[in-house]
Order: sequence, then C-alpha cells, then structure tokens
Amino acid sequence: MSNEVIVIGHKNPDLDSVASAIAFADFKNKTGEKGWIPKAAGKLDNETRFVFDKFKIKAPEIIENLKGKKVALMDHCTMCQIVNGIEDAEIVEVVDHHNIGDIETSKPIRFHNEPVGSTCTIIASYYFNHKIAVPEKIAQLLLAGIISDTDLFKSPTTTQLDLDIKKKLEKITGINSKMLGAEMFKVKSNFSSKTTTQIITEDFKEYDLPLGVKLACSQAKTMNNKEFLSERGDEILKVMKELSAKNNYDLFVVIITDLFKEGSDVFAIGRTDIFEKAMDAKLKNNHVYIPGLMSRKSQVIPKLIGLKE
Repeated sequence: MSNEVIVIGHKNPDLDSVASAIAFADFKNKTGEKGWIPKAAGKLDNETRFVFDKFKIKAPEIIENLKGKKVALMDHCTMCQIVNGIEDAEIVEVVDHHNIGDIETSKPIRFHNEPVGSTCTIIASYYFNHKIAVPEKIAQLLLAGIISDTDLFKSPTTTQLDLDIKKKLEKITGINSKMLGAEMFKVKSNFSSKTTTQIITEDFKEYDLPLGVKLACSQAKTMNNKEFLSERGDEILKVMKELSAKNNYDLFVVIITDLFKEGSDVFAIGRTDIFEKAMDAKLKNNHVYIPGLMSRKSQVIPKLIGLKE
C-alpha cells in the first residue's frame, strides 16, 4: 500500500466536503506529512463549480474506487456515504461535523468530530491553532464552504467558532460574506437546467437507521419555495417513488428549504409513521411544511436515528 493518502469527502459531494479535502491536504503537507492528495467523490454541483471558477481554483480529480488506498475522510464517517472500495482501503484519519456513523478501523486513528456548522471551520482552526499562514486560495475555499454549510450563518448548526473563523478568513481574503453568500445561493437555487431527478439526487444521502430501516434523505434549497413547488411540486413524489422502488428505500424524505422564509416543505414516502413520530409532524398527501427547519444534519437525522419503537 502506497504512502500516499487520499483526502476525500462523501458521495454526491457538496462544497464543504470538497473544500475541506483540499484544505486539509494542504495543511497536512505543510506540517511535514507529505503525500496527502485531495480527490472528489463525484461530479461537482453547480455551487461548488461556481466557487472554483470564481476564485480560479483547479478542481480535484474524481476518484471512483479507493481499493488499496490510504484514506482520510472529510465531512462524513458513514459507510454508505463513502466511495466504493473502502472495504479494501485503510482509513487513517477522519474530520467531520455530523453524527458518528458506522465506520470501523483495524487500528486506532486520528478522529476529530465537532458540533460546528462546517467541516471547513475545523480545518481552518488547524491553520490558526498551529500558526500556519492560510494561503489566499485555501482561505477563499474555506470561507465559501462555511457560508454554504451554515446557510450564511442562518442554520441552527452555526456556532460561535464558525463566526470567529469567518471573521479571520474575511480578513485574509477581503471577501464580504453576505455578498458572496448571495452569489452562491443564486447559483445553488437555479434549477432551470436540471430535471427534478437531478435536483433530488444532488444533495442526497443514505442512512441505515437503528430500526433496520434504509433511509434516503435529500435536501434542496431555494430562494422561493412557493415558486419552485408550483413548477416542480407534481413531479417530486413521482420521482421519489421511482427512486425508492429502484433502491429499496424503506423511508424516503425530501426537504425543500426556503432560505428567505427559513422553513422547509418536506415530502416523505414509505415508512411515514417513523417520520411523523420522529418529527412530531402530520403529513397530508405525503407533505408537511415545518417552519424553522433549515438543517437536515441537526434537525432531521438525529431525530430519525434516535427514534425508539
């Protein structure tokens, strides 16, 4: 097995997972541990491509199989979210801000899990805590990743550390977070060129719940849910049923979050009894609006994982 370490985020990569992989590899290589190489776990979404293009940063290559590799996982620690081949790879480090999943290792590793708004926040703190200068391009990526994952600091996952790191990165880059966030959200919520299937599967994660339930949970963010649903609402349940039948999901949840209204329209099919009990919500025609719901990570998944029959 090579001494190279592949630094990689989760399947269906978002900006936080890709940016944190690039920054962590840079940090590791600067602290004397050579051979850390960032990779992407799949095609970049529109928001991520926009940020890389805006700051003229080269996107990492995609890797489709990790067999025989040493691997550092960024922004996830659940087997079903890892690129293929992980069973025949060696996980050497994890940095994440989600619930601790089901990965297993043959020996102790460095594992950093922290309840903050973004994995990029954790990586940025490494630079500052070790008094290592953050390169401008890395600072741009880290700041954009934090803005994205915290919904411009509106998400309930946002912490004081996220805000403190934001200020430091703004000082390095000269970026106005509100202005950059507005640009990013405009790109993120532009679905005109995408099919409903593409929208649902872009920010898409699978989970194995303790109850033996296979869960799929997708989230899309808009600037105006009413307008989005008037155009796509009839297709959402149809696509959900198709994907659920194809992949044998027991419960499929799609969260459409209105960034301005700060609430979400939620659709659920399959074991909707689990969803209703966990979320204390009543579905009507497989749909419910939940005010204040912004984060899948902190407001939905923990309730579903923690549900006891």
